[in-house]
Amino acid sequence: MQAVGSTNSFLRRYVACNIFNIVVVGDDDDGTGGTIDEGQIKIILALIKKAKIGPRFLKYMKAQSIEKAGSLEAAVATIPARDYRKAISTLEEHIGKAEASHANLSS
Repeated sequence: MQAVGSTNSFLRRYVACNIFNIVVVGDDDDGTGGTIDEGQIKIILALIKKAKIGPRFLKYMKAQSIEKAGSLEAAVATIPARDYRKAISTLEEHIGKAEASHANLSS
């Protein structure tokens, strides 16, 4: 029953928008949550710098390449919001491994 109601309202909304050429701010993103915000971008950029990690991280996160996006910041901005925690934990793990390796070499 829920699916029928949902489909009906979806179709009504999009048919009306298409007929009257209505542009909607904040269009439906199919539940993906969009991309990360500016604060999250800054945090990830700082962690990338600390981790000394390159394009391989962007590829892992399914973000645009630096070449395609135009800059590292623009590429990071294409990381989906739903993957923010994954990005942070991946970078922190990489940093932890690098620090542990460095500590072992110093001993």
